[in-house]
Amino acid sequence: MGLLSTWVDAGQSPDTFWRRTLREIRAVLEGVGNRMRREHDERMSLAWHVAALTRATKMPKLRELMIGPQREARPQTMDEQKAAIDGWLAVLSR
Repeated sequence: MGLLSTWVDAGQSPDTFWRRTLREIRAVLEGVGNRMRREHDERMSLAWHVAALTRATKMPKLRELMIGPQREARPQTMDEQKAAIDGWLAVLSR
């Protein structure tokens, strides 16, 4: 497989290939490869955990499986809602 084919197979546009140096092409392809390996490992970990949890005699609480601190969801106050809308409007008016 040629370098251009590898570039396109990695999800990159053929038009941008010709505007890159070999060093940039290598860096992009290395980054794509790293992302693909990481995503594969994440999918395998998910599949393994799903299979393991289906065999569990007692299902652990979700809170025990989560890494970050968990907080109870609460409704937003009117002031919080207004601040969020004001933020959206500020972004949209730019």
